[in-house]
Amino acid sequence: MRFSKNDIIAVIPHRPPVLLIDEIQDVQFRKRGVGVRRITADDDFIGTYLPPEGIMPRTLLIEALAQTAAFVAAGGKLMPGAEQGDYPTIGYLVRIADVFFSGDARQGDTIRLFVDLVSSLGAVYKFAGVVRVGDIEICRGNLTFSVA
Repeated sequence: MRFSKNDIIAVIPHRPPVLLIDEIQDVQFRKRGVGVRRITADDDFIGTYLPPEGIMPRTLLIEALAQTAAFVAAGGKLMPGAEQGDYPTIGYLVRIADVFFSGDARQGDTIRLFVDLVSSLGAVYKFAGVVRVGDIEICRGNLTFSVA
């Protein structure tokens, strides 16, 4: 399934320019999904990060992974017949661990943000995430959320 930016806005509280994903693809709610972000010259962070070569700050790669994971955890409420109470309404990022950066995302790149649920216990979800530009992995890490 594919979800647009408007669908994403209906699920997570982020709005442009803080919303860092353009669409969600291949989602299985509460299990896995793939976020997509096209980096353009119009992005607020282009030119504000050193070196000034149009690099997406690495902290924003982690934030984009977190937004993708939040949609995977809560986006099922968009499905026909879904009970609103079955999905969390807000999530809090409580832990970022084992993050490794091996490259950069630059102006003109399209990043794909892969998230997979590793475990959950009650209202706590742990996701493993990977960011790729084409076939090249540029970031990986684990994100833990508490949801309400």
